[in-house]
Amino acid sequence: MKRLLASLVIWAACGGKTGTIKLTVVVSPVDDPFLDAAKATLTVAALNGPTVAATVTNGHFDLRLDEKAMNLNAPIWLDAFDTKGEFIATGATPAFAQRPADGSLAIWVGRPGKIAPAASSLLAASLDQSVAAVPGVGAVLLGGRDAMGSPTTAASMYNVFTQSMYDLNGAQASQKLPLPNARAGASSVATGTARLLIAGGASGIGFASPLSTVSLLDLSSGGSWTQVGGDTVSARSFADLTVLSSGAALFSGGADENGQPLGSAALISTSGTVAVHALASAMVTPRLHHAVCRATFLDGTAGAILFGGNATMAAASERLSGQTFSAYDLGVPTRAGAKCFTMPNNYLVFVGGRTDSEAALASGFWVDPQQTTPLVTLLPNALSTPRDGHSLTPLENGALVCGGADASGKLLASCEIVGLNGSSGELIAMTTARKNHAASLLETGTVLISGGVDQDGMPLSSVEVYTMTPPQNHTIGGP
Repeated sequence: MKRLLASLVIWAACGGKTGTIKLTVVVSPVDDPFLDAAKATLTVAALNGPTVAATVTNGHFDLRLDEKAMNLNAPIWLDAFDTKGEFIATGATPAFAQRPADGSLAIWVGRPGKIAPAASSLLAASLDQSVAAVPGVGAVLLGGRDAMGSPTTAASMYNVFTQSMYDLNGAQASQKLPLPNARAGASSVATGTARLLIAGGASGIGFASPLSTVSLLDLSSGGSWTQVGGDTVSARSFADLTVLSSGAALFSGGADENGQPLGSAALISTSGTVAVHALASAMVTPRLHHAVCRATFLDGTAGAILFGGNATMAAASERLSGQTFSAYDLGVPTRAGAKCFTMPNNYLVFVGGRTDSEAALASGFWVDPQQTTPLVTLLPNALSTPRDGHSLTPLENGALVCGGADASGKLLASCEIVGLNGSSGELIAMTTARKNHAASLLETGTVLISGGVDQDGMPLSSVEVYTMTPPQNHTIGGP
């Protein structure tokens, strides 16, 4: 659901030039928080940024904010309060240049700490699609499988400036940007503003005809695809692609054309000349559906810890330090499908996944890699319920863990926050139970939960949005 929110007028101190930014408020089609609101406030989120307020009547309000042009980029916040002055809804635009020029933006507004259906769905339900959150753009969705199971060249994005889906290969695209090779089960990651990498993927049914190519999509200046040069890596699908603290992306493991785990990896440079650098050091053991988290070790070397996967393990865990893999015993039994995140203090938290007998797990553990021997603390109840096929999205206060299947195989229509101490919070309801979906943290502070499969294994086109509770200094108070 959309409504027009008057305008933001920006004026220059000299010359009298003005610009009008037309703002559209986007809310869930099934939950409009402004129906419960008595007051709305609009704030330019900059140092001493101006704020205006308006009364909300039956969900309707009108706001106009005049401000002097500033030499910086900043977002706009829109907040809502009920008759008691309680904070009930929030949203933000992406940061944009505060200068006198005409334009338009959209703001998603939701209830803080809650999940609601998005105003847009995926353009098509698809399995094994690759999704990456890209600054300056939104969430980019690439490839996947059609109804017959064949890989596609589909390319679309959830535009963070319009809060809607956009077909990068559609009739409205000024320059069509289909995926260079049809692929499913590829890996993608953002490499900077409006740029992302996509690597590997299967170009046939199942694991058949995997690809070794790595491509760079640059969505600035109209957009373009470039094949990344450098070393050739083994063709694979369902590999892991994780950006390390060095800025390089580690491309590891995955499946060959027979679905067997691979034990090779490469580092892909993301700054300067983007190139693939195959690692001469083989992984300690082949891995598929493993967890990878960036880490910094005792000697200050940057790298990663790799844990678990679908394979007969020579080692449940290993580490990459510099450009060399070595065994790194965490003393934790292996599992497949675990998810992990790196905390601000460089501790790593691993949660969920499944045992060799396919039983979903609620347990997890955290690791301090800055010790001579890694310090591991077991977290028997890291999650409130077992989850496999779940998503994990790092947040400032921990990580948002959503969906997946429980120990009985029943899909879950809930999320929970895993805190920085490894503890789980209360459940947050989703509208749709799903697993093997994507969850993308957008620059506006919302998490886009998209796609996946339902209880019958059928692909989903629905999208939901998690609205974070903003920092304490975000709001300016109610009536």
